[in-house]
Amino acid sequence: MKLLKLLGWLAAVVLVLIVVAALLLPRFFDSGEFRDRIAREFAASTGRTLSLDDDLKLKVFPWLGVELGQTRIGNAESFGDDPFAVIDEAAVGVRLMPLFSREIEVSEVRLSGLKLKLHRKKDGSTNWDDLGGAETAEPAPESEGGSVFDPASVRIAGVNITDAEVVFVDDMAGQRQVLALPRLSTGPVALGEPFDVEAEVRAAVDAPPSALEARISLNLAVDAAMTAVAIRDLSIAGTLEGDTLPGGSQDVDIRAPAVSLDLDAQTLSLPELSVRVLGLEADLAMEGTRVVDDPRIEGTLVMQPFSPRELMTAMAAEVPVTADEAVLGLLEARAGFRYAGDTAELTDLEGRLDDSRFDGQATVGLGETTLVRAQLDIDAIDVDRYLPPETETAASDDAPAATTTELPVESLEGLDVEAGLAIGEVTVMGLKITDTKAELKIKDRRLELNPVAAAMYGGDTTMSMVLNGRQSPPTFRLEQRLDGVNLKPLLNDFAETEQISGTAVSRMKVSSRGDSSDALVADLDGTVSFAVEDARLEGINLWYEISRAYALIKQEPAPEKTGSDTVFKDFKGSANIRNGVARTDDLEAGTPFLSLTGKGKMSLVDSTLDYKLAATVLSTAKDPETGEVSDIAGRSIPIRVTGTLDNPKVLPDMEAIVKSEAEDLIKDQLNLDKDKSLQESLEEEAMDKLKKLFD
Repeated sequence: MKLLKLLGWLAAVVLVLIVVAALLLPRFFDSGEFRDRIAREFAASTGRTLSLDDDLKLKVFPWLGVELGQTRIGNAESFGDDPFAVIDEAAVGVRLMPLFSREIEVSEVRLSGLKLKLHRKKDGSTNWDDLGGAETAEPAPESEGGSVFDPASVRIAGVNITDAEVVFVDDMAGQRQVLALPRLSTGPVALGEPFDVEAEVRAAVDAPPSALEARISLNLAVDAAMTAVAIRDLSIAGTLEGDTLPGGSQDVDIRAPAVSLDLDAQTLSLPELSVRVLGLEADLAMEGTRVVDDPRIEGTLVMQPFSPRELMTAMAAEVPVTADEAVLGLLEARAGFRYAGDTAELTDLEGRLDDSRFDGQATVGLGETTLVRAQLDIDAIDVDRYLPPETETAASDDAPAATTTELPVESLEGLDVEAGLAIGEVTVMGLKITDTKAELKIKDRRLELNPVAAAMYGGDTTMSMVLNGRQSPPTFRLEQRLDGVNLKPLLNDFAETEQISGTAVSRMKVSSRGDSSDALVADLDGTVSFAVEDARLEGINLWYEISRAYALIKQEPAPEKTGSDTVFKDFKGSANIRNGVARTDDLEAGTPFLSLTGKGKMSLVDSTLDYKLAATVLSTAKDPETGEVSDIAGRSIPIRVTGTLDNPKVLPDMEAIVKSEAEDLIKDQLNLDKDKSLQESLEEEAMDKLKKLFD
């Protein structure tokens, strides 16, 4: 309000100078005395110096007119010697006859070369704070008939301003802002009555460098007290400049049918505002209170449909490579908003990104720490469409190494976040998950996801995760529970394999440290346990493979294959993870004819498997052809599991089986005959069988 009153004072000074000068006969006019008196009155009212040069020109009839040369207003104390305001030239005329009716009809007001310098220091003090003394200045003298000067009685033929400039140096924000008016003109002006305004404007900010050059037109009305402003048909058309803009500049178009500002009531009304820039179209409506002392704004924002991909292309920004090139093709949103103090709120958010619809709300507090409180709900989204496409590279020494993801620890600095996410249906890494709910917390460089809960493949899962960036390198902790999950569709979606089925239960608790995803996996430590009910290994009949192996050893015909799967009565185990390798020593499984135990390891870095199982044939195992107890009942058969998690290979360890049979044969024969030559011949026979088997 002080600043507006200051501008009013500047205008009043110029007008009074002109009117008073025009009312004096030139022969009685003493410019020196006039300048001195005006300077004294101005100093008494404002505490500032006022300097007028000698170039004062008067006209008498039919207009009383005056032209002023350069005029300077001194700066506030402690703000330097540069003038607070400078006017190069000013001119105006007053019609004689209406003065007798206490009406003032002014010719066109011309003002050239206005330079106004505003300055705010780091402590918040400004070079216009002291101008508040004008509020308590003595009122203008009154005649018996009332006020000598009534602003409402003033009629101005027009205003023409050229080469004006307002500079605002803000040490608190570390910015320098410039508002330049190369040209401003109006129609006839009278308080309380609307008049047209046209202007050329240039606004610039130095940090970061950006500028707006525009043509402005509007219809303006100011009340008699100069505290209420009404604007109609506002139009701003121009060019926005900045290093980050495509080609360095973009067209801007802003329109508002009506705007009102009441400084006494401290209210602002903007029922409709449309903005067109960078190919975006936004519609805004807002109402404000306490707009001078402590602005409080609320309203609605509608973002019309646009293509984020096209926008990024226009901005010369890097467009992410996505598996589906059609994504990022459509975004639209609408929301309510509120602003008070240092806090902004987004309410009733709703919108659409491609095929996904979302709604939510958010609160952001700006200070030394950025405070965020948010909730976002999404009906369905296929995340895989937005991820980079899978690339197939030939297995060679020249194939590029897999990329790693650096942890965004530095981005956690200065954040205080509590956010919730709910997704009805989500597809990620091929997995289809429903009813996902997650809570995110970030504070003091520590990120926590707890809890994360979802339904998937007939079961459910919960997870908690902590990434602590306070330490170097960052530490990572993960706990996950899986209950009642159907493995066959899960593995089919995740790894495109249908070999394993069953209902899984698992528990995992791991920790690590590192500054990238690969480093975390390589350093991973923890424990995992699992159990699978009604497990089935499809496409592999272990009983057939075992029977076939023994038939080959005995040089007998292979048995007829009955069935292609292996059904497990139970399948369970646990693993200790050290440095990214999971080792299992208690693997247990059972089939109607086998009891399996085993141990081995799996690399979490490349998902390779290396397990050795001991399959003991039950004494009740029957030959599928004869129905009699199998002649291999009671034997222990070694089984080897190799390959990868998505393509496991499960087969009897043929070498171990042959060696065992050869040893048994030798041992049986030696029990009958201790002759050394017989022993050697039997060993040779066993080795011959082994060679034939692997030839």
